[in-house]
Amino acid sequence: MKIYAMYFYTTNGEDATIVDSAKDFSDVGLMFRKNCVEISDFSSKQLACSQNPQINVTAEEKDFLFHAHRKNNNCAIIVATKDYPSRIAFSILREIMNEFEKNGGAFPNGKSQTIQRGIVEYQDPT
Repeated sequence: MKIYAMYFYTTNGEDATIVDSAKDFSDVGLMFRKNCVEISDFSSKQLACSQNPQINVTAEEKDFLFHAHRKNNNCAIIVATKDYPSRIAFSILREIMNEFEKNGGAFPNGKSQTIQRGIVEYQDPT
């Protein structure tokens, strides 16, 4: 079980702008790491831009699961292994969204504390 990346986007319907992100692909082989980062970046942006009306969405791409939580024009995304519990992933995404809303639609110093510490602390879902 591992979280590879966490993203937060703001959207305007057609395009998504990344506000904050954190990635940890250190356990992926050096030959494949760049490809995994590119897949993660591209797929998460496409998911943030999608017009899916659901609040919580899980999508599969290659060996990753993308968990997305939408609210208003914002989208928080976690890229994790397929065995990472979705209930925990969506709980983390709601925490990121609440942090953004609590601070008036922005993160202090432009960085989400939940994303920055979460990429390390939430590797073990227990």
